[in-house]
Formats: sequence, structure tokens, C-alpha cells
Amino acid sequence: MLIVITIAVACPMTAAGGEVRYVPAAADGEIEKAITESKPGDTIVLRRGVHRGAVEFTTSGKPENPITLRGEDGAIIDGGWRGEFPRKSDHNHGAAIVGQRWIEIENITFENCWNRAIAVEDSSYISIRDCRFNCAGQAVYATGAGTHHLLIERCEWNPVGRAIWSWQWKEIKTGKYRCLAQGSILTGDTARGHFVIRDNKVDYVFNAFQYNARARNCFANIEVYRNRFDHIRDNAIEPENFIHNLHVYHNQLDNVSAFVISVDSCRGGPMFLYGNTGFFDFSDPAANMDASIFKFVFQRQPGDPKFEQNSLFLDEPIHILHNSWRYSQGMRSSSEGARYQHNVRHFNNAYAFAHPRQGLQMGKWDTIWAESAPDYDGSRYDHDCVNRPWPAAIRNTGMEANGLENTEPGFVDAVGGDFVLRPGSPCIDAGIEVEGFTQFYRGAAPDIGAFEGTRRIEGPPFFVTVPPGGLGYEERPRITRHRIDGSTLTLFFSWPIEPKSVDATMFHLTSASESANVESLHFGLTNRELILEADRPLDIRSLTLRMDPLPTGENGQPATHWASTVLPSTPKSSR
Repeated sequence: MLIVITIAVACPMTAAGGEVRYVPAAADGEIEKAITESKPGDTIVLRRGVHRGAVEFTTSGKPENPITLRGEDGAIIDGGWRGEFPRKSDHNHGAAIVGQRWIEIENITFENCWNRAIAVEDSSYISIRDCRFNCAGQAVYATGAGTHHLLIERCEWNPVGRAIWSWQWKEIKTGKYRCLAQGSILTGDTARGHFVIRDNKVDYVFNAFQYNARARNCFANIEVYRNRFDHIRDNAIEPENFIHNLHVYHNQLDNVSAFVISVDSCRGGPMFLYGNTGFFDFSDPAANMDASIFKFVFQRQPGDPKFEQNSLFLDEPIHILHNSWRYSQGMRSSSEGARYQHNVRHFNNAYAFAHPRQGLQMGKWDTIWAESAPDYDGSRYDHDCVNRPWPAAIRNTGMEANGLENTEPGFVDAVGGDFVLRPGSPCIDAGIEVEGFTQFYRGAAPDIGAFEGTRRIEGPPFFVTVPPGGLGYEERPRITRHRIDGSTLTLFFSWPIEPKSVDATMFHLTSASESANVESLHFGLTNRELILEADRPLDIRSLTLRMDPLPTGENGQPATHWASTVLPSTPKSSR
């Protein structure tokens, strides 16, 4: 039985006056029927209980008016997988979104969905919030040149409980449990990009975030931030083949038994890693004493022993800035005949290595490149702190001239995951301003590590850049960051705003449940930075914003509230 109620709904990106349709548990075919009958702005609510079978989306929302599938607490979609142990080839999905746009999925538990809980193909502006993925090899799989703008936030993914932590790595990679290899909270191949992965919890998996980009403009423009990835049996962050404008920041990356960050045989760039923290609990009986932070391998091609024309090297740098770690060692790789360092910019990082004999190791970097590339192929290291000696590859090249070796960073409680610096830490004011990165600091210089005082270091706001081969879509400017200073609100957009398209009357603010008027506005250093002056002080904890009408980007596209860092205040108008 399908119950339809017309009601004004106040929820993220849901239009006023949309219909709310309630679907009871175990009602075969009713979810698909509700989706088919829905219009932009409608909401489908799954009642508490088990809903069996894959959900197929056959209807799209419209810009700022999505179709929302939301679960009551306790609502479960059971994909129907049954068996002794799953295979990668199984296709018991929980939801399939093919050729659709402006869809939201919220507060649903997905169970027995193997290999993928949610499959997205040639679809855009998809938001997945507050969902739980149990017994699913991959939480979300994205493919197709028409796929762009995916948001995954406040979700949890744990495929097989804690069992994976006791299995041998080879059993998972190539053996009995290989169905778990290459899993990810978001993975795929040919999807275009602009993906936002934030505030999620992932634990007891093989990989937390891994993808296999087929071209330079696939899986481009990605933000991964404020996530907790814990007990990862292989690598936490693992881009493959191509990287373009990947930002990984403000994450807790704990108990990763192989590599926290793995960049193996990739082209492209840039990649930004900043404000991240991570520790390994070596008291765990299953602890891997070789647990490392970075794996950078840039392989030679067959027949190219000098690693020249045909090598898999990054064109643009990996920026490793202001991170804090407690692991076994810094860099390690088992691959022979490979370049271990290439185009790395490494500043203001703090390391408290737990292994008595290991530290910021450089693998075979010095033996391969000491004679042929004394500048280490564009890599730069300085103003870092490590509680072990610098390796020869650092010392012999004059890098880390201002770094601190054999020095404990002075974290409050690294074992407990607190990487704030204690008063008197040698890392305080010992860093360096990084051109194009440093936003603010207190004292004589930036602190070394992930924190400036008690706040995680802030990097530059995210904006979309065009990869070789093009975006494959027209970017709608979205708010990627905002700052408040008294009555001043600064909005940062993913794409430049056309100045003639904005005026003060189109920005509707509330703070502490009261409206605030925008008295004036102006642009900052670029047209991606819009500064609003309100008539009273604003509270960042309660701030909401509605743009009506929507500003327009320099590319002629209307802006969007999608994935904005500022909560929308009321239902928006379509455009």
C-alpha cells in the first residue's frame, strides 16, 4: 500500500509543496512505483523494516528540487545476496541510478548488497547522506562519462565486521577473500568527477577510498575531508592511473596496516594532502610493524631503463603540508626498478615514529637518483619535524636545512589520537609560510603539524580546474567554503561568479534563528571569493543561507546549493 500526503517539507534541497510518499516495509514494487510517480521536490519515505530487492531510479529531479528517498530510523534495503562468501561478479545492488539527475538518498541501511550498495551510471547531482553500508564490497560505484557531482556525507561503511583485521593480506589480495580487494566508499573508472566525500566513518576494510581512473579527466576534482578511516588492511587513500585536483584534508587516518597514502604509477596531478592525522596502535596483537604512511612509486615502462619518455610520472606536484603522524615509518615500497620520489612538496609535517629503528625512510630513492638527479626530480623537503635522524637522501642533498631531526613533536596524546601541540612544543612557530597555501597563523610563523593552536590548519578553498580532455560538463558554482568574521561572511565558489549577476537582495541569511540582512557585497582577490557585509554579527554554528535568485557563473551557469558548506535556510526556487 502506498500512502501519499501533500505537505510542505523543510529538508536539504526539497521544494515547498512536494508530495511525501510513505512506503511500508515488505511492499513489493511500491518503492519503484513511488519513484515513477514522483515529481521534482517530492520525498519518498521508507517505513521502518526490511525492503527487499534493488531500487531503480527511473525519474529525475530538477536543479535545486531533487527527488529524495529517505528512510525512517530502522529502514533497511536488503539487496538479496546470499551465499557462503561473495564474489566481485555478484550484482545484488541496493540501488541503481542510471541516466538520472538531482537525486538524494538519506538515512537508509543497505545490507547484503554485493558487490555494490549503490551503482551510479551517467547520472549527476546525486547526494547520499546518513546511510549505513553493511555487507557491501563497495559502498558507491560511479561510472559513465555522464556521471559528475556526487556527494557522500555522514555515512558509515563496514563490509564484514572486524574479521578482516585477522586475515592475512595475501588472503584478501589474491586468495579466498579477494572479493574485498578494491573496495571503497566511492570507486569507479570513467565517471567525470567533482565528488565530495566528507564526515564519513569507514572501518575494517581493505581500502577506504580507491579508484581506477581511465583518463586524465576521469575522477577529477575531488574533495575528501573530515572523514574517519580506521583499521584499513591495505591502503586508506589509493588513486590509480590518473590524478587531477585531488584534495585530501582534515581526515583521521588511523590503524592503516600497509600505506596511508598510496600513489603508484599515476599520471597527472596536482594532489593536496594537508591537515590530516593518523596513528597506529602497536599494542594490537595483529599490528603490522611495517605500517607506513606514504607509498610513492612511479614505474618505468618496459624497454625504458632510464625512466624517461614513457614513464608514469606526475606532471604536477603532490603537496604534503601540515600533517601529523604516529606510524612505523614514513615511506616504503617493495617495487624494484622504480622511482620512489617525484615532484613532492613536503613542508611543515610532524612525525612521531613508533618503531625504534625506522623513520622517514626514502626507500631506494638515494641509490637510484643520487647521481642522475641531484635535485631529486623536483621534490622539496623543509621545515618538517621527525623524532628520528634524517635519511641520507635528505641529509646529502641539503634539504631540511630548517627541519628538526631527532626531535619529539610534543603532541598532547598521539597514542590517543590527539595531535594538538603541547605548550612548549618545538614545533610551535617553527614552520614556514607556503606560497599559495598558508591562510593564517598565530605567532612568528606557522606551527609544524596539522594544528595551529587547537584548530586544524586551513588550506586554500577548493575550486574546480579543467583537466586535459575537458570537464565533460558545465560547472554550476557551488559554495566550497565559508568564513565568518563578525558581521562579514566570505563565500568561496567552485567557479568564478559573474559580478553583474549578484546584488545584496539575493542573499537571505539567518543566524541564531533570526534573519540578517546583507547591506553590501564585493569580490575578493578573484571572482570566486564573494564577501557579504551583514547588518549584525553572524554565528557560524547556526548560519543558514538561501540564494534567490541564484547568482550566475562566468560560464553562464546558475549557482547551486548542492554540497554547499552553508546549510540552506528554506526550500529554494528552481531555475
